[in-house]
Amino acid sequence: MIDEEDDIDDDDDSYGEGPLTGLLTEIPNILDPKQIEALHMIVKSCILDSAGTGLTRTGENLQKTRCRMFLALDCGKSLLREMLVFIAVWEKDEQSLIFQLTSQLVEAMHHSSLVSYAWNSLRIPKDIISPAQTV
Repeated sequence: MIDEEDDIDDDDDSYGEGPLTGLLTEIPNILDPKQIEALHMIVKSCILDSAGTGLTRTGENLQKTRCRMFLALDCGKSLLREMLVFIAVWEKDEQSLIFQLTSQLVEAMHHSSLVSYAWNSLRIPKDIISPAQTV
């Protein structure tokens, strides 16, 4: 029983403190490439206005609001940064599903006039280590 508790404590220590641990976050450490594809699809379904709802009765564009909320939160910025780094580190080409989904996300941010804000939020220099370098 005591050994199980020690294992749990060790697991907690591996995540570190703060929002940016691991490569940039913990995403590549806990998800494989197929699961990361699903993550891109989930984020896309939240940000893109694929239903074409347009404006609400009060005149608010919900797609723009969702983009703003995504980039306003530290977890959203970290997630976007990680998704972009994943494409570069794993050398995904333009025909890959992840590249296409990420392009659609960036295009949605462009339509919401948030590309410059995203750039300023994400351009913090980080030392990036590829998965091959960690082995």
